[in-house]
Amino acid sequence: MHKRLQTIFEQTRDTETMKKKLFVFWVVCLCLLTACSARQESQGENAQTPPEISSALQIDVRNLPDGQCYRQTTWPLSEGITQAEGQCIWDGRIYSYSNAPAALGATDVDGSTAALPLPDAEYLYGVCESGDALVLLAGTYPAFYFDADGEPVTVDAPKGRYSVTTYDADGAILSTVPLAEVYSEEPRGFDSGNGAYYLLFAERVVKIGADGQQLAEQATFDGQLLQILTAPDAAYVRVEGDTLYETEKVVRLNAETLQAEAEFSCAALDVHGMGLGVDGRLLLVNQEYLLQPDFETGTVAAVLSWKDNANTAANNYQTVLGTDAGFFALNSSIEAACFYERLPDGETLAEPTEITLYQAAFNDLPLTVYASEFQKLYPQYRVTVIEAKSTEEKELALTELGTGKGYDIYLLRESQWQQLRDADVFEDLLPWMNADSSAPLDVMRPGIRQTLTKNGSLYRLPVGYRISTYAVDPKRLAAFTPEAVLKACVSSDVPLYPFTANSSGEDGGFDYAAPMAALCARDYVDAELATCSFDSDSFKAQLQLLKLQEAAKAEPYPCNGLLYLDVITDVGTIAYAAERYLLPPMEQYVFCGYPSDHANGNVLHFSELFAINANSKQKSGAWAFLSYLLTQPCQENMQLRLPVNDSVLQTQLTGHLEDEMITQHEIDMFYQMVDGLQAADYPTATVEQIIREELTPYLAGDISEEEAAQKIQSRVYLYLQEQYQ
Repeated sequence: MHKRLQTIFEQTRDTETMKKKLFVFWVVCLCLLTACSARQESQGENAQTPPEISSALQIDVRNLPDGQCYRQTTWPLSEGITQAEGQCIWDGRIYSYSNAPAALGATDVDGSTAALPLPDAEYLYGVCESGDALVLLAGTYPAFYFDADGEPVTVDAPKGRYSVTTYDADGAILSTVPLAEVYSEEPRGFDSGNGAYYLLFAERVVKIGADGQQLAEQATFDGQLLQILTAPDAAYVRVEGDTLYETEKVVRLNAETLQAEAEFSCAALDVHGMGLGVDGRLLLVNQEYLLQPDFETGTVAAVLSWKDNANTAANNYQTVLGTDAGFFALNSSIEAACFYERLPDGETLAEPTEITLYQAAFNDLPLTVYASEFQKLYPQYRVTVIEAKSTEEKELALTELGTGKGYDIYLLRESQWQQLRDADVFEDLLPWMNADSSAPLDVMRPGIRQTLTKNGSLYRLPVGYRISTYAVDPKRLAAFTPEAVLKACVSSDVPLYPFTANSSGEDGGFDYAAPMAALCARDYVDAELATCSFDSDSFKAQLQLLKLQEAAKAEPYPCNGLLYLDVITDVGTIAYAAERYLLPPMEQYVFCGYPSDHANGNVLHFSELFAINANSKQKSGAWAFLSYLLTQPCQENMQLRLPVNDSVLQTQLTGHLEDEMITQHEIDMFYQMVDGLQAADYPTATVEQIIREELTPYLAGDISEEEAAQKIQSRVYLYLQEQYQ
């Protein structure tokens, strides 16, 4: 295997296109800072009128190869690189760089890595190859960046000094040449070719000589610039459209003069990267295809289908390099590089089994990335992610579940799952979890696992969760029942609201009724007996507390509160809790949850739930994917969610403890809260809706507390009698 790949590298090294390195620019924060910059409207003197292409541009797929004829191989990120911000390939090695802290490393085809020395610079901006040398662009700090601790830093007056450092094949520094000019903005891209260097800024391209002197400049693109790529006789620039990071066009520049020669409109293609074929022609990358545009005719042809020819998705590939043996694909976060080796003519890999995943609920998970990474581990499967296009389509898809049709995996909201849970449409996941050698059942915290399990079955699987709770100083409030909290508020000598608004403004920025309704739907309902107690003094106290709580929204922060709202979305939420509770000072606050007659008033929220169709014919593959979502690589990247994998969560907590961002007491308190979580023993969505509906006129002052309690009691009781008697 390694010998074969080494041969590929050697073939590539002899290719002229290999000498034209491909760079993945780092973008996110810098793009946000410059996205609103003024756009220049003038055109270059020698610019040619490009062929017009309609928004309905058709992709020519007639020359696509047949079947799975590309074998994928990947390499890990280089030593010291936690997330690559740029990459290139040179002399048979893959080079990656990152900041926070600054690091430059190399990866060989055998998977070994090595760190390279750095010049005397504050920040790294790009890496590329330049014939017989590796080239690094470095300089002073940009206007905005993240430090080694992950904290954002803003520089009021960036110095704008940059230099080019060259390395030999052994990784030793040969020279460092400062750029003669000072640039007010930071580079977005960097490449070399024709004995010169090319710097990409937000709205211009600059050509630099080997001595650091500026040779040429082009600033007539009418749009924000996203990427630059040099070829033997040209430089290509990818230009942003009206939507952030959407590629509107690619402009071809004369490599010597930087004058615009032609444009290719690609607004309808969803292009997110560029590349060069083995023949030196430009390639474009989107989620479905590797494309070859024709600037003269305005047409575009597909040369590779990521799905049908390579059993993968394009992920965030931003650069592709063609060789006689296949394609190198570089990205900015997943691996150092992927190589797609073209199999001999007539030879194909077995067609993978398709697993369909239907998104019935909005989510911000990178499911296509997860699917692609899963396919590398399980090449026998291909996960296809399908998004609901409309409410009607979503409803139809969920209705078909009960008819024996449908997709293999469903991503649902809690309310959607509750509506379908009694319809026998989902697979019991507990036997799969028990039989799984990776022990996915054991990776979950017992408190979380218990809330998901009922009567020895588990039908839904979250990948993350949040908790709505309240912090309290036990010296000020010893009991947390609704009546005890209300009594403390009424009996206080000073105006004492039960809850802090934790924000300013008229609406306070939080819907307090949501966790209250969720908790009350659990606390005041006995589904087994089909009874409820919303006419109790305890629930009426809840109503009074809610009205006081809503009134506190108008108070400027901080108001004098007994309870302090805390929505725990990640480890950082716990780490910064003490800062939020300084006024009034809490010597030893605890998480008590929402006022409740039960031991634990915390409200658990699942961002999304995965379930397997009981009629799926691909349950093994579907479960393999769900199990993969619980693994460390996926769980480490959960955003605005606490990871379900408890070992990942413990690692995050330990890291904050070592950094003195959190105390052991806070960790213990958090786990005590999680382990004590309680779940309702029936689907609560309808009862929650009833409560919310009757709270609206109550909070508006249209009905009294007594009337609200009676209306909720009557409606919920009738619902329970219909459903559970």
